[in-house]
Amino acid sequence: DRLAVRAAQFFGIFLCVELGVAVVAGGFPGSKTATGVMVAEILASSAVIIATVLVTRWPIGGRSLRLADYGLTREAIIPSLLWGVGGLLAVVPLATAGALVGLLIEHIAPRPDHPLLHMLEDSHNLLFVGGAFFLASIQAPFTEELLFRGTLTPALSGLFRNRSYAAPLAIGVSSLVFASIHPQGFTLWLPLASVGVLTACCAIKPGRCCRAW
Repeated sequence: DRLAVRAAQFFGIFLCVELGVAVVAGGFPGSKTATGVMVAEILASSAVIIATVLVTRWPIGGRSLRLADYGLTREAIIPSLLWGVGGLLAVVPLATAGALVGLLIEHIAPRPDHPLLHMLEDSHNLLFVGGAFFLASIQAPFTEELLFRGTLTPALSGLFRNRSYAAPLAIGVSSLVFASIHPQGFTLWLPLASVGVLTACCAIKPGRCCRAW
């Protein structure tokens, strides 16, 4: 399945580039400091974006799956932003409910943590603030949406195509996988999965989903 192959390529890029930059950066002085870690993360994320865009130019089985096939066109910018705002408003109550459940689970599980929170403890450091914004608001959404909502969800939908509930099942599975790769821990899986569900629903709106669906 072309979408499954493309999803594997995206995931491979993320893992290999992040690991490669970490290994190379580890040989430089100061790489273990907070500043060195942030610089390495910015470089790795930039490389992931570039590699992700380049891989979309490679056809799979004689068929191309370019960025335009995922709805990333100039004409779709404004409608996508509006749908994004609507999805944000819709996910707030779901994410809040999931976060409350996570708070209850914290009594018997480790407290959720995220590396970016430690980097932002010094809010006067523009490198950390700008780097965190780039990582959380540009790199992560771009690569994660292409991987999970653009390729993995429709690939799973094709896998479950003989079932009447193929789309909901594909959305559910991909959203759980999406939640599980984040470093906060399982106590925040519910709110993260709810974000995945809402963004997947926005992605499969008629006329905006990947043409390969």
